[in-house]
Amino acid sequence: MLSRRSVVLAAIAASTGLTAQALAFETKTFDAKSFAAAQKAGKPILVAIHASWCPTCKAQKPILSELTAKPEFKDLVYFVVDFDNLVDQSGDDGV
Repeated sequence: MLSRRSVVLAAIAASTGLTAQALAFETKTFDAKSFAAAQKAGKPILVAIHASWCPTCKAQKPILSELTAKPEFKDLVYFVVDFDNLVDQSGDDGV
């Protein structure tokens, strides 16, 4: 089921004429070394937690791609954390 926020974000994306071209924005897979380098450089950073099965993630992807393609965000470093891999690597089984 879609949350109210997802519906609003989808409506905004539709009203702005979002196209498949906006999805071409390059993202970086999160790693501590790259993150530290971006911090040291004083760059603005966005870290997005993503899961392929998550409907909210799917709804946010085109919106984030559109926003990060805007000139005012040209220096933004956009990292993506794969939720499933993060959980697997942590060794925490949630118990």
